Amino acid sequence: MKFKKLVLSFTLASAAFVGTGVVHAKCTTYGRVAQVHTDGVTTSVYLYPTNLIAVPSYAYLFSTKDPEIANVMNTSLHQTVYISGNAASCPTGALRYGGVASFIYAN
Repeated sequence: MKFKKLVLSFTLASAAFVGTGVVHAKCTTYGRVAQVHTDGVTTSVYLYPTNLIAVPSYAYLFSTKDPEIANVMNTSLHQTVYISGNAASCPTGALRYGGVASFIYAN
């Protein structure tokens, strides 16, 4: 019985510890990469919506310091991508900051 309680306690404690590092993406969008900027540390990407025929009236902006995500951003210019950021929600307006990118998938 003591062993079962010990195992249960250890399992719950480790689950709580692992759960603290999880990134929860709130703003996920799909669009065409229009511009990529980097200063050597931070890489930023501007996405335009893909379903428009005319000049888009808004763009999404995501940034990252993660070298793997930055590499995908740099190689996906003029491609369509799915990207997730940590903004509280996807904002509205002309420039929509999606937060720090936690995931990107280029088609």
